[in-house]
Amino acid sequence: MSDPIINTSAARQIPVARPSLGEAEAEAARQAVLSGWIAGGPRLEKFEQEFAAAHRRRFGVATNSGTTALHLALAALDIRPGDQVVMPALTMVAVANAAVYCGATPVFVDSEPESASADPYWLKRVLNSRTKAVVVPHLYGVPAAAFLQALRQHAPHLPLVEDCSECHYATLGGRPAGSFGRLATWSFYGNKIISTGEGGLVATDDERLAARLRSLRAHAFTPGNHFQHQELAFGYRLGEVPAAIGLVQHARRDELLARRKSIAERYSAGLSELPWIRLQARTSGSVWWVFPLVCPSEAFRDRLRSALADAGVETRTWFVPLSRQPHLRRYAEHRYPVADDLSRRGLYLPLYADMSDDDVDYVCQVVEAAEGKGRR
Repeated sequence: MSDPIINTSAARQIPVARPSLGEAEAEAARQAVLSGWIAGGPRLEKFEQEFAAAHRRRFGVATNSGTTALHLALAALDIRPGDQVVMPALTMVAVANAAVYCGATPVFVDSEPESASADPYWLKRVLNSRTKAVVVPHLYGVPAAAFLQALRQHAPHLPLVEDCSECHYATLGGRPAGSFGRLATWSFYGNKIISTGEGGLVATDDERLAARLRSLRAHAFTPGNHFQHQELAFGYRLGEVPAAIGLVQHARRDELLARRKSIAERYSAGLSELPWIRLQARTSGSVWWVFPLVCPSEAFRDRLRSALADAGVETRTWFVPLSRQPHLRRYAEHRYPVADDLSRRGLYLPLYADMSDDDVDYVCQVVEAAEGKGRR
């Protein structure tokens, strides 16, 4: 089913996501423009340092998107044609695209039914001598605990890239998500927990790798011989203005996380009487990027989305598995029944820091009223 058309004449208009931006962000952007450091300077360096440090990383290298952060991470690991990169089938398409950009083969694994994270039992099934890296996304704000543990046991030698685009500031066993792999990446797109509009970041503890990330990010210029380029590289830099906004957003992280948690708790209370409600299993250190649900059937989900759209409420389905993307189907060597099932039945409701309690209650009322219609 295509995304339902939102009724713009409905009493309320509630988008699925929206950044929380105010006067502080506007003033920070203004000061960056007036400083003359438009393309990158002290604010960018401070943002990289502070964000990396918050995730117990020594070095942060900001990029112009989460996708370029993933590509840069794999390129810095020298992923190349003939290599294989393991990743879950149920994730954002950018993860597989980054591997394909490097000429590598993405190798998919299925998901756990309850957490929707990558299933650790698939590791022995897919690992081989061509496997050169593993990318582990922390899906919908939930750290992939079991998969990380399995990797440490069965393949500690493989470079791990944590995709933390959906789990800013989440923790696992008291450690920040993003502190477990050799590299970690984040996205700061407009729908993320903190946003710079567009933007991303790669973090690592390896000083040599950090230097390579910075070189590859900026065309691999040669120090002392500027227009002599050392290798094929990219134009993936983040500017000073988005970095200035990112600094303010980062400083507001406790406020933004707390508000998102409050909204999720209000959803949970408001929908608790509905017997079909099934939530993604979460660890204690999870964060709320979205509010994901799994419906009884695909038809139920589609009718529920239509009812919400009629009431002016935008929703999203869960990711379509990588194995079902037209340009990636040739890499699907197995069936991925759990990923397919979750994708067909999953949706997520609006959740953003500026969402009011009344808006949350309105969405719950629409869901409750639509339940009978959805079951037919």
